Amino acid sequence: IGFLMLLYNFVNTNGEYILGKLVLASYTAEHGAAAVASLDAKKVIGEFYGNFQTMVNVISAMIQAFLVSRILKYFGVRVALLVLPAVALIGYASMAFVPLLAFIRGAKLAENSLDYSLQNTTKNALYLPTSREAKYKAKQANDTFFVRFGDVLSAGLVFAGTTWLGFAPREFALVNVGLIIVWLALAVAIGRLFKRLSGTT
Repeated sequence: IGFLMLLYNFVNTNGEYILGKLVLASYTAEHGAAAVASLDAKKVIGEFYGNFQTMVNVISAMIQAFLVSRILKYFGVRVALLVLPAVALIGYASMAFVPLLAFIRGAKLAENSLDYSLQNTTKNALYLPTSREAKYKAKQANDTFFVRFGDVLSAGLVFAGTTWLGFAPREFALVNVGLIIVWLALAVAIGRLFKRLSGTT
């Protein structure tokens, strides 16, 4: 579970970097490079992210209210565990070839909304068949160390990609595709173990 959380946080943080780069590139293309450092640029970018986070919260609430319980009831934890990586795989594979701000914004809206609703609920459900020690000790380590380590790995990738490798958003999206394939394999393995421990789907 810890490695699962590390991977999806790694992917998500990389995606935030891609979105940020496209927001800046879009503003630069419209107003010129000199305008990027101005107050207007900060205001426009702030408004973009303000609207973006509002939409994420609204969509997350709707998914949590109307879909999460039904997905878990009718399809089970194993399927629910695969929804976010499947959506992310489609999103980042498409991002690599359609680097448009509107498209990437939509893909990130879907990813973040599912992360805060279905993925969060499913992640916590994974602890149900585990021991008391796992629930109260391992969960704390996973929720802190592994999540933050995903951020650190993303920062390292961004530094290496921009400093030495000359990565553009397309290359970062392709790296995410590779990470998501590992994430999917891990999710399948965890789903099988969950089924064995709990005797459910």
